[in-house]
Amino acid sequence: MRIVLSFVLASAVQAAVSCGFDTFNYTETTIDKLQDAIKFIGEVLTGANHAQHYLDVIDQLNHNGPRLNAVIETSPTALAQAIAQDRNGTRSGLLHGIPILIKDNIATSGDGLTACAGSFAMEGNIAPRDAFLVQKLRAAGAIVLGHANMVEWANWRTLSKSVDWRYHPPLLTMFHTNSPRSARGGIAKNPYVLTAPTTGSSSGSGSTVAANMIPVAIGTETGLWFVVDMRIDPMGRTVADVARVLEAIAGFDPTDPASKDAPVPEYSQTYNALTSFKNVRVAISKEAHDITKNQFLRRIPTPPPSRSPNAKYESLILCFALL
Repeated sequence: MRIVLSFVLASAVQAAVSCGFDTFNYTETTIDKLQDAIKFIGEVLTGANHAQHYLDVIDQLNHNGPRLNAVIETSPTALAQAIAQDRNGTRSGLLHGIPILIKDNIATSGDGLTACAGSFAMEGNIAPRDAFLVQKLRAAGAIVLGHANMVEWANWRTLSKSVDWRYHPPLLTMFHTNSPRSARGGIAKNPYVLTAPTTGSSSGSGSTVAANMIPVAIGTETGLWFVVDMRIDPMGRTVADVARVLEAIAGFDPTDPASKDAPVPEYSQTYNALTSFKNVRVAISKEAHDITKNQFLRRIPTPPPSRSPNAKYESLILCFALL
Protein backbone atom coordinates (compact mmCIF):
# COMPACT_ATOMS: atom_id res chain seq x y z
CA MET A 1 0.00 0.00 0.00
CA ARG A 2 2.83 2.41 0.85
CA ILE A 3 4.38 1.86 -2.60
CA VAL A 4 1.04 2.53 -4.31
CA LEU A 5 0.48 5.72 -2.32
CA SER A 6 4.00 6.91 -3.05
CA PHE A 7 3.48 6.30 -6.78
CA VAL A 8 0.17 8.18 -6.82
CA LEU A 9 1.67 11.12 -4.95
CA ALA A 10 4.82 11.17 -7.08
CA SER A 11 2.66 11.29 -10.21
CA ALA A 12 0.66 14.20 -8.81
CA VAL A 13 3.79 16.12 -7.88
CA GLN A 14 5.30 15.53 -11.34
CA ALA A 15 2.09 16.84 -12.94
CA ALA A 16 2.32 19.95 -10.82
CA VAL A 17 5.89 20.55 -11.96
CA SER A 18 5.09 20.03 -15.64
CA CYS A 19 2.16 22.46 -15.47
CA GLY A 20 4.19 25.17 -13.77
CA PHE A 21 2.57 24.99 -10.35
CA ASP A 22 5.71 23.84 -8.56
CA THR A 23 6.24 27.36 -7.23
CA PHE A 24 3.30 27.34 -4.81
CA ASN A 25 4.65 29.13 -1.73
CA TYR A 26 3.81 27.31 1.49
CA THR A 27 5.71 29.77 3.67
CA GLU A 28 3.31 31.95 5.67
CA THR A 29 0.43 30.56 3.63
CA THR A 30 -3.19 30.59 4.80
CA ILE A 31 -6.17 28.27 4.76
CA ASP A 32 -7.77 30.25 1.93
CA LYS A 33 -4.65 30.01 -0.24
CA LEU A 34 -4.29 26.27 0.38
CA GLN A 35 -7.93 25.65 -0.50
CA ASP A 36 -7.82 27.93 -3.54
CA ALA A 37 -4.85 25.95 -4.84
CA ILE A 38 -6.91 22.76 -4.69
CA LYS A 39 -9.98 24.48 -6.16
CA PHE A 40 -8.32 26.11 -9.15
CA ILE A 41 -5.53 23.66 -9.89
CA GLY A 42 -7.68 20.60 -9.28
CA GLU A 43 -5.93 17.28 -9.66
CA VAL A 44 -2.62 18.98 -10.45
CA LEU A 45 -2.12 20.27 -6.91
CA THR A 46 -4.21 18.28 -4.46
CA GLY A 47 -4.89 17.96 -0.77
CA ALA A 48 -2.52 14.99 -0.82
CA ASN A 49 0.23 17.30 -2.06
CA HIS A 50 -0.44 19.61 0.86
CA ALA A 51 -0.33 16.72 3.32
CA GLN A 52 2.90 15.36 1.85
CA HIS A 53 4.53 18.78 1.87
CA TYR A 54 3.90 19.28 5.58
CA LEU A 55 4.96 15.72 6.40
CA ASP A 56 8.22 16.43 4.56
CA VAL A 57 8.75 19.70 6.43
CA ILE A 58 8.10 17.94 9.74
CA ASP A 59 10.76 15.40 8.79
CA GLN A 60 13.21 18.15 7.80
CA LEU A 61 12.74 20.41 10.82
CA ASN A 62 11.54 18.10 13.57
CA HIS A 63 13.47 14.87 13.05
CA ASN A 64 16.44 16.36 11.20
CA GLY A 65 18.13 19.73 10.84
CA PRO A 66 17.33 21.89 13.88
CA ARG A 67 15.38 19.02 15.50
CA LEU A 68 12.68 21.23 16.96
CA ASN A 69 11.05 18.38 18.94
CA ALA A 70 7.69 20.00 18.20
CA VAL A 71 5.97 16.89 16.82
CA ILE A 72 5.80 13.65 18.79
CA GLU A 73 4.36 11.41 16.09
CA THR A 74 2.75 11.54 12.66
CA SER A 75 -0.18 9.45 11.47
CA PRO A 76 0.67 6.60 9.09
CA THR A 77 -2.81 6.97 7.55
CA ALA A 78 -2.85 10.75 7.02
CA LEU A 79 -1.70 10.65 3.41
CA ALA A 80 -4.19 7.92 2.53
CA GLN A 81 -6.97 10.03 4.07
CA ALA A 82 -5.95 13.02 1.96
CA ILE A 83 -5.86 10.93 -1.22
CA ALA A 84 -9.31 9.48 -0.45
CA GLN A 85 -10.64 13.00 0.10
CA ASP A 86 -9.21 14.12 -3.25
CA ARG A 87 -10.80 11.19 -5.05
CA ASN A 88 -14.17 11.99 -3.52
CA GLY A 89 -14.06 15.24 -5.44
CA THR A 90 -16.40 17.26 -3.21
CA ARG A 91 -15.65 19.97 -0.68
CA SER A 92 -16.24 18.43 2.74
CA GLY A 93 -16.31 21.54 4.95
CA LEU A 94 -14.64 24.67 6.24
CA LEU A 95 -11.26 22.96 6.60
CA HIS A 96 -11.35 20.82 3.46
CA GLY A 97 -7.87 19.52 2.67
CA ILE A 98 -6.16 21.45 5.47
CA PRO A 99 -3.45 19.54 7.39
CA ILE A 100 -3.54 20.08 11.14
CA LEU A 101 -1.62 18.93 14.21
CA ILE A 102 -3.27 18.36 17.58
CA LYS A 103 -1.84 18.36 21.07
CA ASP A 104 -0.77 15.01 22.53
CA ASN A 105 -3.55 15.03 25.14
CA ILE A 106 -6.34 14.89 22.53
CA ALA A 107 -7.58 11.42 21.58
CA THR A 108 -7.84 10.12 18.03
CA SER A 109 -8.87 6.68 16.83
CA GLY A 110 -8.12 4.56 13.78
CA ASP A 111 -5.19 6.65 12.55
CA GLY A 112 -2.27 4.96 14.30
CA LEU A 113 -1.80 7.77 16.81
CA THR A 114 -1.55 7.41 20.58
CA ALA A 115 -2.62 10.17 22.99
CA CYS A 116 -0.18 10.12 25.91
CA ALA A 117 -0.13 13.69 27.29
CA GLY A 118 3.62 13.72 26.71
CA SER A 119 4.15 10.94 29.25
CA PHE A 120 5.72 7.48 29.07
CA ALA A 121 3.12 6.37 31.61
CA MET A 122 0.50 6.30 28.84
CA GLU A 123 2.74 5.12 26.02
CA GLY A 124 0.83 2.89 23.61
CA ASN A 125 -2.54 4.29 24.69
CA ILE A 126 -5.07 3.60 21.93
CA ALA A 127 -8.25 5.65 22.26
CA PRO A 128 -11.57 3.85 21.60
CA ARG A 129 -12.95 6.85 19.70
CA ASP A 130 -12.06 10.28 18.41
CA ALA A 131 -12.43 13.15 20.85
CA PHE A 132 -15.42 15.35 19.97
CA LEU A 133 -12.97 18.01 18.80
CA VAL A 134 -11.36 15.56 16.37
CA GLN A 135 -14.77 14.44 15.12
CA LYS A 136 -15.55 18.06 14.30
CA LEU A 137 -12.19 18.57 12.59
CA ARG A 138 -12.62 15.49 10.41
CA ALA A 139 -16.22 16.44 9.56
CA ALA A 140 -14.92 19.84 8.43
CA GLY A 141 -12.43 18.12 6.11
CA ALA A 142 -9.21 18.63 8.07
CA ILE A 143 -6.44 16.04 7.76
CA VAL A 144 -4.95 15.22 11.17
CA LEU A 145 -1.23 14.75 10.48
CA GLY A 146 -0.17 13.87 14.00
CA HIS A 147 0.35 14.85 17.62
CA ALA A 148 2.23 17.97 18.66
CA ASN A 149 4.60 17.85 21.60
CA MET A 150 3.47 19.21 24.97
CA VAL A 151 4.71 19.70 28.49
CA GLU A 152 4.05 16.42 30.28
CA TRP A 153 0.56 16.28 31.76
CA ALA A 154 0.09 19.92 30.70
CA ASN A 155 2.34 21.15 33.53
CA TRP A 156 0.78 18.88 36.16
CA ARG A 157 3.65 16.41 36.51
CA THR A 158 5.14 18.15 39.52
CA LEU A 159 4.73 21.27 41.62
CA SER A 160 8.37 21.36 42.64
CA LYS A 161 11.11 23.18 40.77
CA SER A 162 13.71 21.02 39.03
CA VAL A 163 16.27 21.32 36.28
CA ASP A 164 14.17 19.90 33.46
CA TRP A 165 10.52 20.09 34.40
CA ARG A 166 8.33 23.13 34.21
CA TYR A 167 6.44 23.79 37.43
CA HIS A 168 3.59 25.98 38.61
CA PRO A 169 4.96 28.85 40.69
CA PRO A 170 2.66 31.72 41.69
CA LEU A 171 1.06 33.38 38.68
CA LEU A 172 3.22 36.48 38.94
CA THR A 173 6.38 34.45 38.37
CA MET A 174 4.89 32.07 35.84
CA PHE A 175 7.19 33.31 33.07
CA HIS A 176 10.35 32.55 35.06
CA THR A 177 10.06 28.78 34.79
CA ASN A 178 12.49 26.16 33.64
CA SER A 179 12.47 24.40 30.28
CA PRO A 180 9.02 22.90 29.52
CA ARG A 181 9.79 19.24 28.94
CA SER A 182 7.99 16.14 27.70
CA ALA A 183 9.16 12.62 28.44
CA ARG A 184 7.93 11.49 25.00
CA GLY A 185 9.09 14.45 22.97
CA GLY A 186 11.79 16.24 24.91
CA ILE A 187 11.92 20.04 25.01
CA ALA A 188 10.12 21.75 22.14
CA LYS A 189 12.53 24.35 20.78
CA ASN A 190 11.71 27.91 19.87
CA PRO A 191 12.12 28.00 16.05
CA TYR A 192 13.30 31.62 16.22
CA VAL A 193 15.86 31.03 18.98
CA LEU A 194 16.95 27.40 18.92
CA THR A 195 18.73 27.63 22.25
CA ALA A 196 15.48 28.62 23.96
CA PRO A 197 12.40 26.51 24.69
CA THR A 198 8.85 27.28 23.61
CA THR A 199 7.13 27.87 26.92
CA GLY A 200 3.56 26.90 27.76
CA SER A 201 2.07 23.42 27.90
CA SER A 202 1.07 23.63 24.20
CA SER A 203 4.70 24.25 23.28
CA GLY A 204 4.72 21.87 20.32
CA SER A 205 1.56 23.30 18.78
CA GLY A 206 2.96 26.81 18.96
CA SER A 207 6.36 25.82 17.62
CA THR A 208 4.96 23.95 14.60
CA VAL A 209 2.86 26.90 13.47
CA ALA A 210 5.70 29.38 14.04
CA ALA A 211 8.08 27.20 12.00
CA ASN A 212 5.61 26.73 9.12
CA MET A 213 5.54 23.00 9.79
CA ILE A 214 1.73 23.20 9.74
CA PRO A 215 -0.77 25.93 8.83
CA VAL A 216 -2.87 25.49 11.97
CA ALA A 217 -2.61 23.47 15.19
CA ILE A 218 -4.66 22.76 18.30
CA GLY A 219 -3.50 23.47 21.84
CA THR A 220 -5.35 23.35 25.13
CA GLU A 221 -5.76 25.52 28.21
CA THR A 222 -5.71 23.23 31.23
CA GLY A 223 -6.44 25.71 34.00
CA LEU A 224 -4.26 27.76 36.37
CA TRP A 225 -3.61 30.49 33.85
CA PHE A 226 -4.89 34.05 33.81
CA VAL A 227 -8.19 32.61 32.61
CA VAL A 228 -8.85 29.63 34.85
CA ASP A 229 -10.76 27.05 32.85
CA MET A 230 -10.39 24.08 30.52
CA ARG A 231 -10.69 24.78 26.82
CA ILE A 232 -9.42 24.08 23.31
CA ASP A 233 -7.25 26.74 21.68
CA PRO A 234 -6.70 26.86 17.90
CA MET A 235 -3.36 28.32 16.81
CA GLY A 236 -2.59 29.85 13.44
CA ARG A 237 -0.56 32.53 11.70
CA THR A 238 -3.57 34.76 10.99
CA VAL A 239 -6.69 35.76 12.89
CA ALA A 240 -8.78 34.63 9.91
CA ASP A 241 -7.34 31.10 10.07
CA VAL A 242 -7.94 30.83 13.81
CA ALA A 243 -11.52 32.07 13.35
CA ARG A 244 -12.08 29.43 10.65
CA VAL A 245 -10.84 26.60 12.87
CA LEU A 246 -12.81 27.88 15.87
CA GLU A 247 -16.00 27.95 13.82
CA ALA A 248 -15.37 24.39 12.64
CA ILE A 249 -14.83 22.91 16.11
CA ALA A 250 -17.40 24.86 18.14
CA GLY A 251 -20.69 23.17 18.95
CA PHE A 252 -22.69 21.02 21.32
CA ASP A 253 -20.96 17.87 22.51
CA PRO A 254 -23.60 15.27 23.50
CA THR A 255 -21.22 13.91 26.15
CA ASP A 256 -20.72 17.37 27.69
CA PRO A 257 -23.98 18.84 29.04
CA ALA A 258 -22.17 22.08 29.91
CA SER A 259 -21.86 22.85 26.19
CA LYS A 260 -25.60 22.53 25.51
CA ASP A 261 -26.54 26.20 25.71
CA ALA A 262 -23.25 27.66 24.52
CA PRO A 263 -23.74 30.00 21.54
CA VAL A 264 -21.91 29.10 18.34
CA PRO A 265 -21.45 32.26 16.27
CA GLU A 266 -20.06 32.23 12.75
CA TYR A 267 -16.60 33.27 13.85
CA SER A 268 -15.18 33.60 10.34
CA GLN A 269 -18.05 35.89 9.31
CA THR A 270 -17.63 37.93 12.49
CA TYR A 271 -13.96 38.39 11.66
CA ASN A 272 -14.72 39.41 8.06
CA ALA A 273 -17.20 41.99 9.31
CA LEU A 274 -14.66 43.72 11.55
CA THR A 275 -13.37 47.11 10.52
CA SER A 276 -9.74 47.59 9.57
CA PHE A 277 -7.12 47.12 12.27
CA LYS A 278 -5.04 49.98 10.86
CA ASN A 279 -6.22 52.43 13.50
CA VAL A 280 -6.12 50.05 16.43
CA ARG A 281 -3.49 50.89 19.06
CA VAL A 282 -1.95 48.09 21.10
CA ALA A 283 -0.09 49.27 24.18
CA ILE A 284 1.74 48.15 27.29
CA SER A 285 2.44 50.05 30.46
CA LYS A 286 5.93 51.44 31.04
CA GLU A 287 5.42 50.65 34.69
CA ALA A 288 4.80 46.98 33.91
CA HIS A 289 7.91 46.48 31.80
CA ASP A 290 11.24 48.24 32.26
CA ILE A 291 12.06 49.14 28.66
CA THR A 292 15.68 50.01 29.47
CA LYS A 293 16.35 46.43 30.54
CA ASN A 294 14.34 44.58 27.89
CA GLN A 295 16.12 44.17 24.54
CA PHE A 296 12.89 43.46 22.67
CA LEU A 297 11.00 46.46 24.04
CA ARG A 298 14.01 48.75 23.67
CA ARG A 299 13.96 48.26 19.88
CA ILE A 300 10.35 49.43 19.57
CA PRO A 301 10.16 53.13 18.64
CA THR A 302 8.14 55.39 20.89
CA PRO A 303 5.41 57.16 18.87
CA PRO A 304 4.78 60.90 19.10
CA PRO A 305 2.39 62.04 21.85
CA SER A 306 -1.21 61.24 21.08
CA ARG A 307 -3.50 64.11 20.13
CA SER A 308 -6.37 62.19 21.61
CA PRO A 309 -8.26 63.79 24.52
CA ASN A 310 -7.50 60.64 26.50
CA ALA A 311 -4.34 62.13 27.99
CA LYS A 312 -4.10 59.49 30.69
CA TYR A 313 -3.20 56.92 28.02
CA GLU A 314 -0.15 58.86 26.88
CA SER A 315 1.92 56.94 29.44
CA LEU A 316 1.43 53.89 27.21
CA ILE A 317 3.64 53.08 24.26
CA LEU A 318 2.72 51.26 21.09
CA CYS A 319 4.18 47.81 20.65
CA PHE A 320 3.43 44.42 19.23
CA ALA A 321 1.01 42.32 21.26
CA LEU A 322 2.92 40.07 23.64
CA LEU A 323 1.05 36.77 23.60
